[in-house]
Amino acid sequence: MDSYEAIIGRVKIFDNVKSYKYEGHMKTCYEHDSMPKQYDTNTLLHAVFTKTFNASTFLHVWNYMDQYVDVDGSSELGKYFMKNIYVNLAMEVKRYLNVLESRGPEADARKKLLAFYDCIPIANIFKDVDKSDFKELENRSRGQRRKMKQPDTSGLTRFMS
Repeated sequence: MDSYEAIIGRVKIFDNVKSYKYEGHMKTCYEHDSMPKQYDTNTLLHAVFTKTFNASTFLHVWNYMDQYVDVDGSSELGKYFMKNIYVNLAMEVKRYLNVLESRGPEADARKKLLAFYDCIPIANIFKDVDKSDFKELENRSRGQRRKMKQPDTSGLTRFMS
């Protein structure tokens, strides 16, 4: 499983799972709120998704952050960042889903959604946001594994002699 093709395939599968999970979450949000089709204006979409934002919904979408960030314990700027990322991305996903439902040009809509996803965290309005604005649950960066406790080997000395 070390081949280049296998690694690329694995990355694509995980990216697709994340996309479908987020799309499913947005469908659930606006089905739960009985969001009618006329909620396509930015103001109304923003109001609906702002209402649905909380720590639970944020961590439902970005579940890998659950063990790293305390949403409610973060600074006001950190909360502002998370809320805006959630709300604006939800609005873009809603537009994308509308294109899919209307059988519009899907490829272009997907490219726009992915470009938005890549660009929003680095937007100028977030230039003052840094790592210190988020309350970390552990001092562990992504990719580091938890250190396993060493088992008590005192009972194994008879085998070592």
